Amino acid sequence: MIKKINIFIFSVCLINFSNSQESDLSILESKVKKLEAQVKILLDAKKIHDAPKNERTKALYRILRDGDIYTKNELREAEIILRFIQNNPGHESNIKKLNILRKKYPNANQTGCALMTCALKEKKEAKEKMLVEVIENHSDCYFSDGVSVGAFSRLYLALHFRSINKIEQSLLLIDEIKLSYPYAIDHDGRTLSEHLKELELILPLP
Repeated sequence: MIKKINIFIFSVCLINFSNSQESDLSILESKVKKLEAQVKILLDAKKIHDAPKNERTKALYRILRDGDIYTKNELREAEIILRFIQNNPGHESNIKKLNILRKKYPNANQTGCALMTCALKEKKEAKEKMLVEVIENHSDCYFSDGVSVGAFSRLYLALHFRSINKIEQSLLLIDEIKLSYPYAIDHDGRTLSEHLKELELILPLP
């Protein structure tokens, strides 16, 4: 009888010990998850803080890469055309100049930037067509201040789709920005993710 009681007591202690271990392990796992979440927040904050510098570095590498394709004189001509288009938005000769870039320098960084600049001055169908062209052919381009042409074109096309009630297409583009361009910036150095949060408040889904 005493032997049976001892066995029972041992079994109860073993169960309690096992439950205690499981409880301690569960608490530890919970603490680790919280710590990982805090570390992720800190890392994301640092990436956002460093975004302008990092994006400008990407832009520099993209601009220099054209030196493997075009001569200095060709790049100089492309740069002159881009600067004219940027300094004279809406000028009647801009499309003609843009076509020169399209024909002579289809892979140049300046062509993507010029097309993006012209697209913003167009309306409705013409704007949509140009932005789609930018996305399909020039998503790897950068403005010299670090603004990604790929990210910016998707943002403006998403806004265009939202304005004409093409909600699904708009959301797909926004998701693409979040996934592929999480630290892309605007011309003021702010991340586009900040703009997306503001846009959801300004333009709530219907």
